[in-house]
Amino acid sequence: MDRSDTPQNNAADDSRPSGSSSPLNPPDPSGFRSTGGFGSPPSREIPGVDLNALNSANSLSAVKTSKGVPGWAVVVTALLAAVALVASFVVLKGKSDATADTDSSQASAKASSSHSLPDSFQQKERAAAKAKGLTTDDYIPSVSEESRKLISKIPTYANTGRTLGPADAKVKIHLFTDFSCPMCAKFHAQSMERLEELAKSGKVQLVWHNFVIFEQYGSDKPARAALAAAKQGKLFEFADAAYKDLASPQDHARYTDASVRTVAEKVGLDMAKFKADYASPEVAQEASAEQQLAQGLGLSGTPAIMVGDAYLPGVAPTQVIENTIELQAREQ
Repeated sequence: MDRSDTPQNNAADDSRPSGSSSPLNPPDPSGFRSTGGFGSPPSREIPGVDLNALNSANSLSAVKTSKGVPGWAVVVTALLAAVALVASFVVLKGKSDATADTDSSQASAKASSSHSLPDSFQQKERAAAKAKGLTTDDYIPSVSEESRKLISKIPTYANTGRTLGPADAKVKIHLFTDFSCPMCAKFHAQSMERLEELAKSGKVQLVWHNFVIFEQYGSDKPARAALAAAKQGKLFEFADAAYKDLASPQDHARYTDASVRTVAEKVGLDMAKFKADYASPEVAQEASAEQQLAQGLGLSGTPAIMVGDAYLPGVAPTQVIENTIELQAREQ
């Protein structure tokens, strides 16, 4: 399966939001995070030795004692004592760190093992998939119970023109996309026609969500245009035409006000209404709400697809998505 278009997959696009941790976008499993830089190491004092005196001395003879012991002997003795002290500290610290690392590793392993155990819902799904002769490479598994609750709260925008297919379809497919995302263009070219067929047949309901992460390429413009097209019941027609005519799996598509108007004209929109809606505060507010929704879910890349209770962060073969739909329909 292809990965989603995220900052990790394309370092040049550093303006994209990284997204917050959430059940749909969990923390880095390795637990590694950059601290943003290295601080200065803590200073260490050596008992019995005046480091300032040693640093300011011009020669060994500059160090004097009250008993007439040669200055060099005092320095050598102090340095040997310091070396021994530091060596013992390093040994003890190493043992302490090793013990802490072992305890931490054991705790992490237990937590990871606990988190990876499937719940009863997922176990039944695996059994159903196995009965169909499917492996985990052939379908997208359902997420955890916590994430399933999160998906169930995603709005379906009834009577807004942002859906395709019946509201009572057994499987809802939430599509979070960006019109300038090459991976979204690949997904659209590869799977969208088939998904729209399934929606029109009543098997699934498609729910469209714009998630603008490539605003530097103007992707906020087709996002607003899609919302304006939805008010005339032609969001999916607009999206299909925009991806077909302007987008590419090889590069980031660039959009202007003029280019989205051309697409709107092509799909037969009432242009006076389209222009008014496109520039309206209402559409701007809807676009802002979509951004807040995606970010609230912790999404950090596109496409992000929820097929029922299964989550696909990227692109998968169409047959894999269809297999997932079959399993999800059985479970509803």
